[in-house]
Amino acid sequence: MHITYGFSDTLETTSQKFSLEAETGKFMVREALEFEDTAAYTLAVEANDSGGLVNHYKVEMEVVDKNDNAPEVALTSMSNPIHEESQSRTMIILIHVNDPDDRKTERCHILDNLPFKLV
Repeated sequence: MHITYGFSDTLETTSQKFSLEAETGKFMVREALEFEDTAAYTLAVEANDSGGLVNHYKVEMEVVDKNDNAPEVALTSMSNPIHEESQSRTMIILIHVNDPDDRKTERCHILDNLPFKLV
């Protein structure tokens, strides 16, 4: 029996990123994948034999991220001077960090042994 392979019920944008050799069933990446755009792909594939029978299966692929983006830091500070009578825990600056390579919450801290300045 001769078997051929092809995509079935796969989004066009997904099938544009991958190719499937009809004779071998071999998958190949057509273009660079970006974890930040899509972290996983599901491809619907069908196998046809020369006798007219068809079988469908899914191929699921997870994209592993490459650390290719620097963290983004945004500072929001109060424009007023800080008075010596300020209460403990008075907010003087809000630091927000986002790392496009990591979908988890970032944690930051200021080291105790360093001077900290806002310029």
